[in-house]
Amino acid sequence: MKIFLSAPISTSGINNFEVNNASIINIKKQIIELPFIDNVFYAGDGLANQNDFDSPLSAFNEDIGELLKADIFVLIYPEKLPTSAIFEAGVAYQANKKLVFYCNSKIRLPYLLYGIESAYIMYYNNIEDIINDFKNNVLKKACT
Repeated sequence: MKIFLSAPISTSGINNFEVNNASIINIKKQIIELPFIDNVFYAGDGLANQNDFDSPLSAFNEDIGELLKADIFVLIYPEKLPTSAIFEAGVAYQANKKLVFYCNSKIRLPYLLYGIESAYIMYYNNIEDIINDFKNNVLKKACT
């Protein structure tokens, strides 16, 4: 099973970039270890700082190409930000991917995402909530 892991990267600000990116990479590392998971793509993997971004065209082509190969689209939404991750969620919806949205319990997702009835939405307080839910709910449903 292939997972596309999406989260705000470029809009998290210079001070938060390294912390947020490290958190998402930690989640990726834990998900890839789970049974039935063949691949987890995360665009922020390998970025030391915001100067390491590819050109918009290159990033677009790589991200959408990987998203279309994925079985499950997972959005991690830690704070209200204008982010390409929302665009990616729309592409995943149009491509009929299984949708999983993890939203920080202190905020709400963008309004229209609640209209996707097939999406699985879970509010989290910490990274462990995401990993445990993915293991105990998302993965079990995807494998049955």
